[in-house]
Amino acid sequence: MLPSREYTEGKDDSVRDVIRVFLVDHSPIFIEAFAFLCREEPGVTLVGFSEEGRNALPEILRAKPDVVFVDAQLPSVNSLHLVRAIKEACATTTVIVLSLFASPELSGRAIASGASAFLVKGSFEEILATLHRLSPEHNHGPSPHSTRDSRGKI
Repeated sequence: MLPSREYTEGKDDSVRDVIRVFLVDHSPIFIEAFAFLCREEPGVTLVGFSEEGRNALPEILRAKPDVVFVDAQLPSVNSLHLVRAIKEACATTTVIVLSLFASPELSGRAIASGASAFLVKGSFEEILATLHRLSPEHNHGPSPHSTRDSRGKI
């Protein structure tokens, strides 16, 4: 079951010491796991998600996230075009591309499109570490009270 939009969009927008995250991914299972990850990580809140890449940009603009995670293999839109559109509309927003597979070629194209990082979905620990590293104004580190094991698995 996907997280409720009321939960993800109902957070207090006045709290600025929290890293605001938006996810664009077509997999309900990954969205659910990612939402759990955000709920369990202090200093991180999921402010929205989109299962459809072609509808994502207006939702991102409405949610005003600090960081947007974009699935590299969206079925409805070219993910790298979406990355470019996000960066054109919100230059200060950090964009991170996620993929099921490591691909130096795709990674290079993602970075050239404006992404700050390209990560493989398998390691939630790496996702969190990169999220915190690329949000220097928040100066958060991964929580020592994490519910993940040392391999980043929930």
